[in-house]
Amino acid sequence: MLRLEKVNGKNVWDILKLSVDESQKEFVAANDVSIIEAYTTITNNGYAFPFGIYDDDVLVGFVMIGYDKDDYWDDAPKIADNNYNLWRLMIDKRYQQKGYGRKAIELALEFIKTFPCGEAEYCWLSYEPENTVAKELYESFGFVETGDMDGEEIIAVLKLCGGLDMLELKGINTDAEKEWEFVRNMPEDENGLTNSLHGISKQDFITKALPDMHKHEKGEDMPDWMVPETIQYLWLDETIVGQFRIRHYLNEALRTGAGHIGYFIAKEFRGKGYATEGLRQTLEVARRIIPEDEIYLRVNEDNPASLKVMMKNEGKIVGKAEGKIFVRIRK
Repeated sequence: MLRLEKVNGKNVWDILKLSVDESQKEFVAANDVSIIEAYTTITNNGYAFPFGIYDDDVLVGFVMIGYDKDDYWDDAPKIADNNYNLWRLMIDKRYQQKGYGRKAIELALEFIKTFPCGEAEYCWLSYEPENTVAKELYESFGFVETGDMDGEEIIAVLKLCGGLDMLELKGINTDAEKEWEFVRNMPEDENGLTNSLHGISKQDFITKALPDMHKHEKGEDMPDWMVPETIQYLWLDETIVGQFRIRHYLNEALRTGAGHIGYFIAKEFRGKGYATEGLRQTLEVARRIIPEDEIYLRVNEDNPASLKVMMKNEGKIVGKAEGKIFVRIRK
């Protein structure tokens, strides 16, 4: 599986050894130049995200993403202002003609659409007019030439949808492999939301956990203490950013405890409004399921961010006890 890994003190030396075919060197800077550019950008109030491209554990290329401009980029094109830039992409000459370039662009765009520096309207890039291979590849992703130039290179742009507009709540088994990767990396317990599947193997997730989730949603083969539960994932384009759980009704433990809804947003996606939008979409689903007149939620007193998410969804604090805050939302 192709993946991106941030450049670090361990992999940088291998990345520096990568090179393109001789005929391509006029079209792409060497990786040492790219990493120097990343360093000078970051140290001058700019943003640069250099990654190694890996096929499992095999390093096959390098990609770098930028945002806006640093203090010393005096001749930056106008499109650079407050937009993302697919700054650099190379696949090592040993691994070309295997589809890695296209997949790497997909991964880079997935990262960009998480809006790590805030939302933006465009992603832009540039290439030499003679580089027809790059032109055709980028056009296939929807990049359109603007007629502007960055130095001697042609600028092409891709319209990005708004971050929150791209969020969608989907049920289990939408993409079992991505769901497994997300769940196995969720903490075993964070702010009271437990995850018994932390570290689960792919085989056990697909053959045991997923079928159990389907059964439990229907109220079948459940432990006595459990109520039917619907699990949904919050997707940002092709990336899972969170998990939301809806307990179909309250037993005594839930009525005085965790309530109807629990949720988790991965750390790298927090502080972007995703939890608020995810809870809003979850409430729409919950209102069609639960029989109670109000939707019950609970949050730790030391988790003000989550409390803020609930309040933005018209939550009302109804009580506090033992470090917990109890919230109700009108059905």
